[in-house]
Amino acid sequence: MAAVDKTQRIMEEIISTETTYVNELATLMNVYIRPLRDQGIIDRDGIQAIFSNWELLHGFNTQLLGELNQHKDGADGVKGVPFGRIFNDFSHFFKMYADYLQNYEHALEAVSKLSSKNHAFDQLLKEGCQDPRCRGKPLVSYLIMPVQRIPRYKMLLVELDKRTDDSWFDKAALKQALDTVGAAARYNNEKIRQRENKQKILDIQNNFDNSRNSPVLLDDTPEGHARQFLREGPLIKLCRRGPKTFFFWLFSDKLIYGQSSGETSYQFHREIDLEFCRVTSEVPQSDEGLVENIDKAFQIESNTKSFIVWAMHPAEKMEWVEDINNAIEKVRKDDSGASVAPVWHSNQSSKKCEVCNSAFTLLRRRHHCRNCGDLVCSNCSSHKIELPHLKSKDKARVCDKCFDERHLISEAGGGGGGGGGG
Repeated sequence: MAAVDKTQRIMEEIISTETTYVNELATLMNVYIRPLRDQGIIDRDGIQAIFSNWELLHGFNTQLLGELNQHKDGADGVKGVPFGRIFNDFSHFFKMYADYLQNYEHALEAVSKLSSKNHAFDQLLKEGCQDPRCRGKPLVSYLIMPVQRIPRYKMLLVELDKRTDDSWFDKAALKQALDTVGAAARYNNEKIRQRENKQKILDIQNNFDNSRNSPVLLDDTPEGHARQFLREGPLIKLCRRGPKTFFFWLFSDKLIYGQSSGETSYQFHREIDLEFCRVTSEVPQSDEGLVENIDKAFQIESNTKSFIVWAMHPAEKMEWVEDINNAIEKVRKDDSGASVAPVWHSNQSSKKCEVCNSAFTLLRRRHHCRNCGDLVCSNCSSHKIELPHLKSKDKARVCDKCFDERHLISEAGGGGGGGGGG
C-alpha cells in the first residue's frame, strides 16, 4: 500500500472510530440510563455510581465528531481535516475522562451488587444485552469504552505523525496535539493512581479495630492528602520476651505496625515518623544468637522506638530496607540530626549484667538502660536522666556507663549533671 494511501486510511480511521464510539455512547444512554431513570429502577445516586459523567462525555465527543466531519465534508475531503488543531482545541475536555476513570472499578462493583439484589435491574441488563442496538454486548462491554478512548487517540495520532511529512499543513499542530493528548493521558492515569492510593489507605485504616489509639491515616491535613501507600507485609519483631509476628505498613511519611486481632482486623501498636528514623541491614552482634537466619534481619531505629525485625527471606528483607530508606530520603528535607531510641536487648540475650557481670536472679532483676538498651542490674542502673529521643521530659533509668558518659559530656559543655535516684 502506498504511503499516501496509509495516511488517508489512518485519517479515515480516526473519524470512523470516533463515529462508532459516539454511537455506542448514545446506545448505552438509550438502552440503559434513560430506562433506569424513567422507570425508577435505581435512584439517582445509583445511576451516578455506575455511569458517572457518561452523558457529559457523550456531549463532548459529539462536538468533537461534528468538528471532524465538518472539515471532512470540504473540498479536500479527509485530507483537509486539521486533526492537530481540532485535538488541540478540544484538549482541555479530555480531562473530563479522569472522573469516569476514577469511578470505573466502583462502577463494576455497583453493577455486580445491584444485579444480585435488584431483580428489576438484573432483568433490564438481560433485556439490554438482547436489544438489537447492543448486538449481544453486555453493559460491562460498554462501560470499558471510555477507559480505552484516550490511549486510542494517542495511538492514532502517533501513527498519523509518522505518516505525514513536515510539509503537511497541520504538522506543527499535530506535534502539539501529541503532547496535549499525552499530557491528558498522564493526568488521567495520575488521578486513577491517586484514587487507588486513597482507597488503599482507607481500607488499611478501616482494618484497625475501633480502639482510641488507632491511627488516622486519611485526614484534611496536607500530610494526609499527600500520603502515599508504599508496601505492606508481615515481619517478625524481636521483643523483650521473644519474637512476635506483626503486620507492617509503609507510607511515604510513616511506618506503622500492629497485630492481627481477627481475620481481617488489626490492633494498632505503634507508628514511626520517617523523618526521625533510620534503617540498617545489619543487626548488633549481641542479638545474632536470637535471630534465626541472620541474613533476613534488619534494624529499625527511631526517636520513639528501635527494634530488630526479620523477613521471610533475604530478598524480602532487602526490599523492605530499600523501600524504607528511599522513603526516608524523600521525606527528610535536611539532616535533622535527631536522636534515635536504642534497640533493647531481649531478656534472653544475657543472663548477666552487662556492666558488673553479676548473674541475674529473682532478687537481682533485669532492667533495660533507656539510652543504650543493655540489660543491667538495679545496682548498675541507679541514675535517671533526660533523654532526647523520649517525647516525655521525665527522666529515664540509664546504666552507669551511659550516666558517666552523659555526665562527662555535660561537664565538658559547662552544664550540670543529670539527676539521680531510683
